[in-house]
Amino acid sequence: MSSDYDDPREGNFEEEREPNDARIIARAKERIKTPAVLLLVVGIIGAVLALLNIPSLFTLDQQFAQVEDQWDKDPNLQPQQKQDMKKMLGDVKGPIKMFLPISIAFGVLTGGLTVLGAVKIMNLKSRGLGVLASVVSMLPIVSGCCCLGLPAGIWVMIVLGKPEVKAGFEAVARAARSEY
Repeated sequence: MSSDYDDPREGNFEEEREPNDARIIARAKERIKTPAVLLLVVGIIGAVLALLNIPSLFTLDQQFAQVEDQWDKDPNLQPQQKQDMKKMLGDVKGPIKMFLPISIAFGVLTGGLTVLGAVKIMNLKSRGLGVLASVVSMLPIVSGCCCLGLPAGIWVMIVLGKPEVKAGFEAVARAARSEY
């Protein structure tokens, strides 16, 4: 029952806001989709490349022995050169054996973080995690495929900074708060 003196601002604003929020969310998802998919691909490639190095953990000594055998069989190398090269290889064996498992774990972790961040921003759930994932993907030592990681990370950062995308994250957050 309405009178001429009722305030038009009173009423259920959730009904009025939801369609507008739905448009805001749809527009933001449309804007973030392609760069987020590229970021997802970068994360998957990085993690897979790291995982592909796991067999090297078990064959590293054999690989070092093969290199030394090649040097021994090379007629162009002088005996002193062979000895110097074997000494140099002996000096780096330990650090390589120590660094390889760490780099594999780091690659899997950062690849997983990049994938998680990409999925979160596709759903407009965690802008902060998306920013972190894009920064991680831009580091060539981390991404595993630096040729894609840098442009993907830059693109995601640019799109995450757009006002309509920020509004989409806010609309999703409002919807989540209203559910509780």
